[in-house]
Amino acid sequence: MFKCILLLTVSIFLSGCASTYTPYQPKKNYSWEDRVDFNEDEYAAYGKAGTNSIRIQAFSKTVGGNIQFAAGETVYLVPATSYSDQSVDIIIKESKGADVGLRDKADKRVNSYVRTGICDANGRYTFNNVPDGSYYVYTPVFWGEFNLSGGWVYNKFSTKNSDLSNTIVVTKSGRSAASYSQLQKAGIEARIPYYKEVE
Repeated sequence: MFKCILLLTVSIFLSGCASTYTPYQPKKNYSWEDRVDFNEDEYAAYGKAGTNSIRIQAFSKTVGGNIQFAAGETVYLVPATSYSDQSVDIIIKESKGADVGLRDKADKRVNSYVRTGICDANGRYTFNNVPDGSYYVYTPVFWGEFNLSGGWVYNKFSTKNSDLSNTIVVTKSGRSAASYSQLQKAGIEARIPYYKEVE
């Protein structure tokens, strides 16, 4: 009798575990937007060294209210142009929905104007010699080994309208880590150029 109860208990436990695992299934209704044209004239003012130092700190809050810093994450400082507006809106902000991605890789010319750095343990980084202008700053704040949590955080500012003696806080919530991961997997599965490895 005891053996029967034990077997039944184990059977119920195993069936319960199996029911909680859901394999990844990409949405079938993802749409892929063509990039807008790269307008080099919009970047002209950003092609030279400036005199500004931009101090940032990036972090996010957990459901429990704890602070999760962007420790060790790559932070991006990108001129705000019509070209970057599109990519930030779709990929970082998720403004057009979780099931919308970009079709094409970025124009290689944009690499000359994108600045990157690695955040310290408190999510801080300083960009030096930054020219005047309007910028996006964004970084992932992901945590969790098996259940990925967090997401992208971002901010937009202008050197003319911001007090640069203060730290630019990067905390606006964008696309979640789970949504970003699913978008990448769907893009790879659909063989979208944006998600292919650089050749």
